[in-house]
Amino acid sequence: MEFVIRRDEFLECLSTVTTITSSKEISSIVGNVLLEAEDNYISITATDLEKSLRNRVPALVSKKGSILLPGKKLTELVKGFRYDTMKFMSVGEKVVVQNGNPEQERKYKTHIEIMGMPSDEFPIPFQVNKLEFHSMSSVMVQEMINKVFYASAVDDARIVFNGIFVEFREDLLHFVATDGRRLALIKRKEENFLNGRTMIIPLKSVKEIKRLLADSEEIQIAHNPNENQVYIKSGDIYFSTKLIEGNFPDYTYVIPTDLPHRAEIYREDFINAIRQAMVFAPEPNKQVQLHFSPNILMVVSSTPELGKVEDGIECNYDGPNMAIGFNSNYLLDVLEALTSNHVVMSFKNPESPVLFHDPNDENFLCIVMPMKIHE
Repeated sequence: MEFVIRRDEFLECLSTVTTITSSKEISSIVGNVLLEAEDNYISITATDLEKSLRNRVPALVSKKGSILLPGKKLTELVKGFRYDTMKFMSVGEKVVVQNGNPEQERKYKTHIEIMGMPSDEFPIPFQVNKLEFHSMSSVMVQEMINKVFYASAVDDARIVFNGIFVEFREDLLHFVATDGRRLALIKRKEENFLNGRTMIIPLKSVKEIKRLLADSEEIQIAHNPNENQVYIKSGDIYFSTKLIEGNFPDYTYVIPTDLPHRAEIYREDFINAIRQAMVFAPEPNKQVQLHFSPNILMVVSSTPELGKVEDGIECNYDGPNMAIGFNSNYLLDVLEALTSNHVVMSFKNPESPVLFHDPNDENFLCIVMPMKIHE
């Protein structure tokens, strides 16, 4: 393997990929990156055995080949390299790095060696040639993720709750997340690329996908049911992740329908009132109380030894007086995920699930279980 590459471009590509490598295991497979010199570009691949990233960058390749190199050390080497171009030459399981400018190299004689490993020891994470990729709007996917991911569980024993459930139902793409105490659902019109299948994307992988979405207008997605993996392509970057195995429960059964009371609240006022009340919300659940009366919502919290908050905001409500307790973090999660000016709460009584939704989006909802009010 032999190639010359621009340092800045190589560093940018390398930095993108090594976000999933482990700095604590630099001598293992998951601490290494796979370098592949191909026609006119270098591919860099990293994996933590659950998810994988591959990126590529233009290069002047004079000899094709591949090798494993420690990801973090390689990044540090490239970051500290003093010249604009770098020349890489593999000699067995060792790579020699020199100045890519021949005149400067003859004069200053830069010589760096970095020990590698055979490339065939790397688990091949990308078998994409036979997969059918489907194009999707990055903006739409990002919106769907943002409106549900906060409701996903973290390290729950019910492993199917530790990610976002994806399915097509009634000709709409559904993203669902729940931790058993709340549930968020969003539906959007999209071509059915799952062909009757479903998938559960792990929360850790969702965070990586969000990072990719921020840098692109369109992504391509492919589901490989044989390997239980999903592949996402954004520009020259490929990302793959293993999916969570298991049967996600039928969430439609927990969506309440008998909700006779409705309150519409200006979202920013609501957020600010909750943040104010959280100052004296009791630990560990930071409970706040919502006291509804005609056209007024009082947001209340109290910790006797510290103080209390009672903050009234306008709301469109004409039902009976009612007080409902909530984990304030749950309220903020759903309110901050929305982009609408108003939010609608629908409920039956202080003990029943409460439904939050955007008055301008019938295809989004979030259900939050209330808490018993502590007097």
